[in-house]
Amino acid sequence: VFDRVEPLMVEINAGQMKQVVLNLVANALQATPAGGEVVVELQEQVDFVVLTVTDTGSGMDAETIQHIFDPLFTTKDAGQGTGLGLSITHRIIEDHHGTIVPLSKGPGCGATFRIRIPRHQPSLQAA
Repeated sequence: VFDRVEPLMVEINAGQMKQVVLNLVANALQATPAGGEVVVELQEQVDFVVLTVTDTGSGMDAETIQHIFDPLFTTKDAGQGTGLGLSITHRIIEDHHGTIVPLSKGPGCGATFRIRIPRHQPSLQAA
């Protein structure tokens, strides 16, 4: 469901941000069983844009949250993932002078990734 009428302006590297959204939505879809939900929200604040991806999937325990952005870390079965998607996502958000926070109440409780990016970038590294 899309309910935003006016465009939201933010200075980003569009290709990199597309990769961020693809990584987060793909992970959410893989973690969510049939009949579950994946919700993507975009909120405008005075100096920031907040992107939130929430799912009703398998959730994460505290140890997983602690390591979720580590390169090669994965909770997937062998051959199902490289463990690089969220590490790359984290780096891209840092390159945009933003933050990404993983949230979950625990296994079976779904997960949320909340990204906060300044609307105006001091400088962006070329992709």
